[in-house]
Amino acid sequence: MQTPVQITFHQLEPSPDVEERIREKVAKLEHFHDGIISCRVVVEPAAHLHHNGKNLYSVRFELGLAGGKTIVGGGPGTSNDTFDDVYAAIKASFEAAKRQLHDHVGKEREHVAPPLDTIPGG
Repeated sequence: MQTPVQITFHQLEPSPDVEERIREKVAKLEHFHDGIISCRVVVEPAAHLHHNGKNLYSVRFELGLAGGKTIVGGGPGTSNDTFDDVYAAIKASFEAAKRQLHDHVGKEREHVAPPLDTIPGG
């Protein structure tokens, strides 16, 4: 990655354990796709909602890829909505990131021409 991972805690106290988990997840994404050049992650309470007396958490991410592509996801209103456990929110958000990267890699491969020796008459 060309720039260090940026982790922001919005309306929450920073947590070294949460930061460590996020960095682990980012490292796994980097192994999956080596074209990630930047990563920004925001951990925040979900619109001050509470569930059974617990805070709900949201984790949003933005991945910058080589070639100018940006993948954004997570947070309220997405498939990984909110969780009463911040680690569950991190897991869901990064699973969404991996799915989007997987889709992106698939689209990249569709646009790559096959080697000439595999094209009949080529």
